Amino acid sequence: MYIATTADAMVDIIKLVLIVASSSTLIAFLFKNWMLKQMEHQFNRKIEDYKAELGKGNIGYQIEKTEFAKRKFEQVSTLYVKLLDRKKRAEDNYELIGAQNMLDIRRAFDNQMEQDRLLQNDIAMAGLY
Repeated sequence: MYIATTADAMVDIIKLVLIVASSSTLIAFLFKNWMLKQMEHQFNRKIEDYKAELGKGNIGYQIEKTEFAKRKFEQVSTLYVKLLDRKKRAEDNYELIGAQNMLDIRRAFDNQMEQDRLLQNDIAMAGLY
């Protein structure tokens, strides 16, 4: 009877060890899954924060780009008006060729050359040349 009691006690101890081991394994598994979900949640939250920050920077860049495009358009428009004026003066100078006074022709062409240099400077300053 003593051997049977010892055998029963051993079976009870083995059952207890198996229950404790399986319980601790289950608890460790559940804890690991919970920790992974917490880490994933924090990671996703940080990614969303970074996305929002990048979005703000992108909006600022788009506004800057729009303002730059407006200024560039205004410069091009101004230069186009100057170019049309230059064309008109050139046409006027061609009309002077029939004039008798060579000094007037020389002054007109000198003035035209100076205007061409100024226009070329304006184009260079606008970054178009």
